[in-house]
Amino acid sequence: MKKTKLFSFHTINERNLSSLFGGSFFKMEYIKKDGTTRSAVGKIIKDDRHELYTTYWDTVKKTYRRFNPHSVVFAENKRGRIESIALA
Repeated sequence: MKKTKLFSFHTINERNLSSLFGGSFFKMEYIKKDGTTRSAVGKIIKDDRHELYTTYWDTVKKTYRRFNPHSVVFAENKRGRIESIALA
């Protein structure tokens, strides 16, 4: 059984997400602006138009979406898992 690498951060930023998940699909859970939680499966897309938000391709909804990386509760794929200590 393969062990998953666990990375914990007080706040998750786009650099953390891109270094671990850039170019590959991942699943995540994040808190939306209205306070509700969204689960998503997707792939991070390079988009410099919004410095506060990260863009990803949502494979379920088949559309682009944006989220604030500081609101990520967890994100994971075969390379590892990122968890937010502040939001856990």
